[in-house]
Amino acid sequence: MLDTDGYTDGNDIEYTTVSPMLRDGMLELVRSLGGKANVKEKHGNYYRNQAGEKVFGKLVYRIVIEFNSSAHPFYLPRKANKFSPKRKVFKKFIDRVEYVGKQECQCIMVDDPSQLYVTDDYIITHNTTLGIFFMAWVIGKHPDMPCLASAYADKLTNSFYTGVLQLIKDDEYTYKDIFPGSKLVNTNSKEETLDLRNQHRFKTLTCRSIDGGLTGATRCESLLYADDMVSGIEEAMNRDRMDTLWYKFTNDLMSRMKMGCKMLIIGTRWSVYDPLGRLESRYEGDGYSKFVRIPALNEDGSSNFDYDYDVGFSRDYFEDIRDNMDDISWGAIYQQRPIEREGVLYHEDDFHYFDGKLPPDAKPDSIVAVCDSKNQGKDYVAAICGYVYGDTVYIRDLVFNNGLPDVTKPMVAKLCVRNKVSRLDVEVNNGGGYYAESVSDMISQGNGNTSVRTFFSSTNKITRIVTESDYIIKHFVFLQPSKQSREYKAFMRNVCSFTTNGKAKHDDAPDALSMLSNLVKNLTAYSIRMIDRSQIPL
Repeated sequence: MLDTDGYTDGNDIEYTTVSPMLRDGMLELVRSLGGKANVKEKHGNYYRNQAGEKVFGKLVYRIVIEFNSSAHPFYLPRKANKFSPKRKVFKKFIDRVEYVGKQECQCIMVDDPSQLYVTDDYIITHNTTLGIFFMAWVIGKHPDMPCLASAYADKLTNSFYTGVLQLIKDDEYTYKDIFPGSKLVNTNSKEETLDLRNQHRFKTLTCRSIDGGLTGATRCESLLYADDMVSGIEEAMNRDRMDTLWYKFTNDLMSRMKMGCKMLIIGTRWSVYDPLGRLESRYEGDGYSKFVRIPALNEDGSSNFDYDYDVGFSRDYFEDIRDNMDDISWGAIYQQRPIEREGVLYHEDDFHYFDGKLPPDAKPDSIVAVCDSKNQGKDYVAAICGYVYGDTVYIRDLVFNNGLPDVTKPMVAKLCVRNKVSRLDVEVNNGGGYYAESVSDMISQGNGNTSVRTFFSSTNKITRIVTESDYIIKHFVFLQPSKQSREYKAFMRNVCSFTTNGKAKHDDAPDALSMLSNLVKNLTAYSIRMIDRSQIPL
């Protein structure tokens, strides 16, 4: 269309037509592809004869089109080569807000941190309905098989019910054309039920909160859908309430499922004792179940929701939220990582902190470091430098990075050089011998003077972490949060997320602390006392 009736001056494009249908179709097409399109109208005219008789033609629609630099709207070489827009992305802004009165409104939500969806005229906005669309598809295909949707509150199930109903009734979604045999025959907004094709004793879809009462109300043959069964952190951290919720989930929801019924559960991973956690513990790895987690930030710190064209959320956005949120909430809401307070070995308020300044009136007894190395896996290299003053250990500098050895070895070497570390112990359980040799060479090249030693740990890692925790809490001193670098903060989050009764994804930081604790205690196991030999009796 643009090759024939389109024109470009290099940046913008203009398409001209006299057809209202082509006008509307072009506007729709351009906007659906992420471009901008605005229409202007004019009457074409010409002069018929020498007398200057002016003749007006049909109404002409001039559509001014803009695309960003990634678009290629022309095939014709002379136009394609000329088209060279400067903008990489487009942004749309609200230029005015007008009061139109009070009307019934609907708020729906998708399980995605961006909470974005495309609405009229391809405007990106919040609160879409991936779950609603899926449920509407399921009941359309199987209208005689009852489905059940639940959540922790009536307002959520009502929103879900209203959303499915709108999909079915609104001609915009062409639901009747897609499922011609699944016509809407009955609805009940009070009971939040609807029937397709036929009226049933057990409705095609029933939406009911976990506390709404389901005895005799329905059975579930096709799909059991649950979204956000836990109201928030206060409920999640109460084990008795989690036990009660699990009882309701199994007795009021799962007991409605008939043979062959599928279950789809979406929600925040608050607790290993919430329904999602217990289902995972029971069914993970059975070959029939799948558990999907999409954290806000990946292990390398990149955002999973940083899309092109200024849509989504960047790494900096999530890191700002993380730095202003407690670790429990951050891990659950954004990282899909349940953390149990009763099973957490370390809490932030357990530790001693300092501002980064070492005792001014004394030199450290020793400056030592340990390194928990890695190979090619997803674990972190954790190297900690400890300034030892008697039985107090100040942790002022560290390395915590999950890069490849070629990245982390120079970092560990520089840690030793800048802190004038006298001794570095490297664990060799996972090929650490080669790692230690390379670090030792790099320290020498940097004019450092560190004795690099290797050791093999025969003690169970978890046992060692737990055993050394008491000494660490009593004798280790950490940088104040305001003084911590991003890397230091990540290390402390890893320490405080280690659980003894949950599934800790990484234990590298607490393991490195236990190694340093063990080293320090061995160094201070024997005390030296100066005596005057002349006072020794013969």
